[in-house]
Amino acid sequence: MISVAKLTGHWPISFCKMGGFLFLFLPFFNASNATNAQLPPDYIAKYSIKVGPMKIGRAIRSLEKLSDGRYQFISDSKSTGFVSWFAKPRVVQTSIFHFKDGVIKPESYHFVNEKKLNVKQQYHWESQVVVSQRNDETIEYEIPLNTYDQNIYQLAIMLDLGNKKRETSYQLAENKRLKTYKVEYAGTKTIDTIFGKLEVEKVRGKDKNGSTVLWFAKRLKYLLVRIDYKEKGVTFTAYLDELSGISLE
Repeated sequence: MISVAKLTGHWPISFCKMGGFLFLFLPFFNASNATNAQLPPDYIAKYSIKVGPMKIGRAIRSLEKLSDGRYQFISDSKSTGFVSWFAKPRVVQTSIFHFKDGVIKPESYHFVNEKKLNVKQQYHWESQVVVSQRNDETIEYEIPLNTYDQNIYQLAIMLDLGNKKRETSYQLAENKRLKTYKVEYAGTKTIDTIFGKLEVEKVRGKDKNGSTVLWFAKRLKYLLVRIDYKEKGVTFTAYLDELSGISLE
């Protein structure tokens, strides 16, 4: 069974698992060309998750600049209706990070679901290591400078697209080790959204479980407006259906 979280978490897929659909989003930003990049303003984006016409879940993503200058990015996904009886009912991911000179630098990451999985990560950039605690197990490993957590990489893709950059691989700190993920930029297309027809950038990814297509809208500061995830012949789609904080340009 696919988890609503697989629509909302990291890209191998960061969405989260409804058995497997992570509410995707990808990280990574090359600091060398970052000077023109700007994060979007504080926003709240809400998504409906469907299989065909059937709604199976909801996801909310929010970005907030904190009073001390750090940023907080939260992904909150849950199954709805009868699906909630046999799928993971809720997954919450919280990232705290710094943003300076166009570079995203994670400070901490917290993942928790109602099946009592609790993951906490702390990033120590002076020694370039991440300490990852999964329930009672703690692991420490080295990371390169351009490493992101399992939640904020969507923001980095948004920044890259805004800067006309096309990164093809990203370093992601998972629970026990660092992983490299590859993406493919597949051009532009016009699709229907809650704002009418919008031109979007199409980004493809694939992991051992399934394939993903991400759709980022240029006129919404490259916000993710749709996700298609296919696993074992079944396609799950997340649609943006409510947005506050970002206006059409």
